[in-house]
Amino acid sequence: MMKNLTTKFLKSTILMVALVLSIASCDKVDEGRNSILSVSFETALISVNTETGEYTAVVNLSEPARKDIDIKFQFSGTAIENEHYTVDTKEVTVVEGQDKASVKINILNENIWDASLELKITLAPSADYVILPTTNTESVIMFTKDIVLPIVSLETEALPVSTNPYNQDTIAFTVKLDQQLTVERELNLSFEGGMVIGTDFTINEGNNNVITIPEGVSETTFSLEIKKKDEAGFKNDFKISIAPSDPKYLAVSQDESSYTLIVSDPLVDLTPILRVSALAGGAGFQIYQAIKATDDSWVGKVVINSSQNTEKKNYLKTHKNQIFISAFDCNSNLTGGDVLRLADMLKFDTSDTVIADYGASKTTRFFSTSDSLLRFVAE
Repeated sequence: MMKNLTTKFLKSTILMVALVLSIASCDKVDEGRNSILSVSFETALISVNTETGEYTAVVNLSEPARKDIDIKFQFSGTAIENEHYTVDTKEVTVVEGQDKASVKINILNENIWDASLELKITLAPSADYVILPTTNTESVIMFTKDIVLPIVSLETEALPVSTNPYNQDTIAFTVKLDQQLTVERELNLSFEGGMVIGTDFTINEGNNNVITIPEGVSETTFSLEIKKKDEAGFKNDFKISIAPSDPKYLAVSQDESSYTLIVSDPLVDLTPILRVSALAGGAGFQIYQAIKATDDSWVGKVVINSSQNTEKKNYLKTHKNQIFISAFDCNSNLTGGDVLRLADMLKFDTSDTVIADYGASKTTRFFSTSDSLLRFVAE
């Protein structure tokens, strides 16, 4: 009797645990799907010449809309609606998949004589989006009779801090305008640091440092292509700046007119490994690293033979899909031990299968993609 009760209790417990796990699994919240996007104005403050007759305020969404949503606006300020300005609508619909919205302001130039009129557009609250206080929650338009030049700026927030010329990266730059152009204009790019256009890099796959901004857009892009350079130890602080071809038609933001990119192929210091004692005996260290491509072919290997050296720095010049032998204190075929800390310094591409064979012990290990400093990428 007791045995039957115990068996039933165990079965019930197992069933309850399975049910809880099933419910927990089914009820997992998809945070990305349930998150609410945020909205903000692209420009917080702008002066607009009343003779232009109109201005379009742009609102950015934090991500593409997952459904059609309505964005509502509120208007205030010293400018009076239907006297100094009109609006076609105070609510715009962002269709699914879009990440921008805009509202057009019609400026009644003939009715404006006051040089200090301003119009403030504020985002109205909604259940479909959030308004973050750290973003541009309102846009202030200053009406003026003075000539107002469009201001261009270089968007730098998403740009990388550095790039390795060995990787031959292409970097996209975005130039923003605080108002759309009625006529296309040109920007000149200037470069500092010693790298030469056409030799070390190209702009839009060419050697022209002039960028054309089309009419009717609030931003444009250009690409910087770094040419491949296999030169370990190379480093250059590459500064790129923008300036209008004709300052009568464009102004440049003083705070966002340039960007410095570190172009560097760093030397790899092996000192931390060389200070690790051999685990399998032997006076020195021998590291054999083979790289296996996604098609199961062996595409390269690294061989480092070196006796212990704690007095001077030890460097390995990186190459691709070749055999490497340390150029310092080299002892080919020197018997060494396992250095099981290789994972502390090597990083491999996610598509590579990596097998490591260390010295005398012939230990095979697989490394995760989080391992760093060196990276070998299969062709």
